[in-house]
Amino acid sequence: MRTGFDVLKIRALGGDVALIGRPLAQVCIGGGYVAVKMYFDYVKDDLRRAMLLTGCDTLKDANMSILDKLGQR
Repeated sequence: MRTGFDVLKIRALGGDVALIGRPLAQVCIGGGYVAVKMYFDYVKDDLRRAMLLTGCDTLKDANMSILDKLGQR
């Protein structure tokens, strides 16, 4: 999982949790607290964009039908 679009895809497939591993470790090592905050802000904003593009008002609205709208991003 790297982007907010990935978070929405995971949710649409029925997942309750999306884990960020390597990308988060990389920004933490490279830039510390500030970089981690920037990365989380990026993922949060990207998730908002994905939700707008698919018509999801809440994460509960994410289901398999939105996967076609997301395409192979």
